[in-house]
Amino acid sequence: MLNRKLKSTSGFSLTEVMIGIMILTVAIVSASNLLVSMVQTNRLNVQSLQAYFLAQEGIEAVRNIRDTNWLHNLDFRGGGGVYAELEENRYYSVFLDENGWRNSGAVENVSSPVQLSTMKPWTFNELPYVPYNQSFGLMKDEFGGYIADAGSSDDPVFYRYIQVLDACENDSVLDASLIGDECDDFLLIRSVVEWKDGSRDRKVALEAVLSNWKGGAL
Repeated sequence: MLNRKLKSTSGFSLTEVMIGIMILTVAIVSASNLLVSMVQTNRLNVQSLQAYFLAQEGIEAVRNIRDTNWLHNLDFRGGGGVYAELEENRYYSVFLDENGWRNSGAVENVSSPVQLSTMKPWTFNELPYVPYNQSFGLMKDEFGGYIADAGSSDDPVFYRYIQVLDACENDSVLDASLIGDECDDFLLIRSVVEWKDGSRDRKVALEAVLSNWKGGAL
């Protein structure tokens, strides 16, 4: 009989295989978690940037409303039927009026002030503040901008409201002792944008002092 020599071959033991699988699993899970975290962070950054610009738009809208009140020979707070009157400790919704923007190019055809008031670019209404109220939800329009569309079946991404406050009540905003009896000529405008990030509530708030620097109607 021929003697056969058995050759020993090197290989992986079960323990080594299990350790290799564990290392590979940890690497895959870590990479997946990092990718998910990066996607979530990027989404939050985009939403925060959008919310900031929407809040800034709210401030500019109220400033434009103040100027429009002057052009209609009204007090800077309004109240003459063009826009809702700016009153302290009240909440307002503000959003682009699509019809106003579309008709803004036809100003030369206006024959009366009443007709001009229908071409205002903003819709500005007083409202009781209710978190995530549909009446101040912002929807995307066909051009990618945000407008209010309470009749849409989709849930709004952002909710914006304007809060009007007494500027002289906050010394960090305005020093009432330096203004004296002219506090009525200043309003603190706070533009707040809220949205849901999963189960978390997010908010961006900007403030600006609105003044009656013209001293009254034109």
